[in-house]
Amino acid sequence: MFSKKLLATSVSAVTLALVGCGASDQDTGSSGSNVQLSGLVVDPYISGATVYVDLNNNGIRDNVLEKKALTDKDGYFSKSKPDASGNQIDYCANEVYERYCLRTTQLSDDAVLRIEGGYDVATGQPFTGSLVVDLNLNGAPADVGAANPLTSLFVSATEAQEAAILTFIGATKEQLTEDFLSGDSFNSERFRRAMQVHKAVAIMTTVLDTRYALEAGKEFNDKKLPATSGKYVYEAVATLLANTTTPTASTNTNTTAIDNWAEALESAETTLRSDVTSLTSTSAMTPNSRQAVGNRVAALFNWLKDTTSITSTSSQDDLYKNARVADFAVGQVKREAKAAKSSNSDITSTDNAVITGVLGDTGTGGTFDVNNFGKDADLDSLIKASSTPTSVSTFSTGTELFSDTSGSEKTVAAQVLKMDYADSDSTKQGNAYLYFSALSSAVDTQGSVTLCVNAVGDDSDLKDLEAIKTGLYIAGSWNRLNDYSVTVSLDLPGVPDQPLIIKRTALGATLNDKDSFQFALDSTGDLETWTGSLAPFNSTAPSTDDACAAELPDLIAN
Repeated sequence: MFSKKLLATSVSAVTLALVGCGASDQDTGSSGSNVQLSGLVVDPYISGATVYVDLNNNGIRDNVLEKKALTDKDGYFSKSKPDASGNQIDYCANEVYERYCLRTTQLSDDAVLRIEGGYDVATGQPFTGSLVVDLNLNGAPADVGAANPLTSLFVSATEAQEAAILTFIGATKEQLTEDFLSGDSFNSERFRRAMQVHKAVAIMTTVLDTRYALEAGKEFNDKKLPATSGKYVYEAVATLLANTTTPTASTNTNTTAIDNWAEALESAETTLRSDVTSLTSTSAMTPNSRQAVGNRVAALFNWLKDTTSITSTSSQDDLYKNARVADFAVGQVKREAKAAKSSNSDITSTDNAVITGVLGDTGTGGTFDVNNFGKDADLDSLIKASSTPTSVSTFSTGTELFSDTSGSEKTVAAQVLKMDYADSDSTKQGNAYLYFSALSSAVDTQGSVTLCVNAVGDDSDLKDLEAIKTGLYIAGSWNRLNDYSVTVSLDLPGVPDQPLIIKRTALGATLNDKDSFQFALDSTGDLETWTGSLAPFNSTAPSTDDACAAELPDLIAN
């Protein structure tokens, strides 16, 4: 039932990914930077995303001059979400918040702000692709507004396409950077358009990223690859939607009809392969495969266009339900893409059951009702299923890490999560204890975290560290993601912050007399399931290898 990877292996995977991107620089909040950029990321809100200044707009963080930061628990960077009185925390004014501060000394006419990675606060799922927003700076602190799928579509359009793109979106250029999910700018129809655009992009990006093994920090033949194909897909979709607001796809592999989405996918792949020539060692997709993927894109795009579950009176919670349905649908294609990759084949079936089976009950033959996708829906269990599920699995009552169904406030602050793993023959074992401390008495949804880990039978890079045998100390920080999840950033030696995620499963309130948790890395997107228990701790968290060794259970010698 449980993964046979040890936590040390997982931590090492993050280390290798980051060392590969040459990001050993601690450039966030550098004292030499003189332009502070602030804003937020909406798709809905993305926590733990990497925001960086892409000076040449090539979709790659080329060097340390392209400064970066992480988004906080609400999707904000440099300044926090305003409180009820409109007050914000200036993350750049306090080194405690340094990871959320974005400053830059370098700007150019081509410079844009690009966003990659992180987790969607509404769905708990890894963010797929990339978002971008134009920088219009005058050498002073600047609020770039809300980076979102609509700003990404507009930035990706040519000057000749801009008017048509704005007509499709139903907004002015000035409205593009508004936060359409809250406050005076709340706009459910703009949310609909954003979902249409980005989920179409997400499906095509997932297929291309999987095919070409794109991931943050990866290099090929000593050349850095883009973290995602999202930039190229957005450009292709912008061209498509500038020409038609009702793209089509055909289910007939022998048809001569125009397959708009397949053409967009071909355009994105062709440009990607042209710009990153090292990728051409992998063959391009076949026409049948592009058409099959296009069919899936069309099904989700059209459902989001037509669904009656998004109305002018929809609340944020209502919109989040639709976001979960959309992520569920995208997740099914991710599963197909990975399966095709593992068997050296393509997605070729034009049967759209993988998408239509998960779409909401709006008269289109969908299996599920949108209302089933509340915040207690466990998307991970749905997405990981070997075939399309027929019902929505939910978290067990009382397993929330934060606010529960009665409205009572909960927190993981001042608690320790004790997780362990043992192989059936005990040749592989591991323990991981995470001690959560609140930022302050008034802020208990984020703070510092201590990880103590030991492992045996592991073949990761950490196997050479003597302390891993008894107890290795690693510091970091944590943020609330949603009621059932927290993100964790570990401070590994010489490596910048990298968000991990810890979340509940829907396996039941208890499992072998322990609560059940899932552990996932956004460097792989795969969930590592460990048994664990969450309990209060009153003493000071360990701060050395020896202190960790004293806390962790001994491993059985082999």
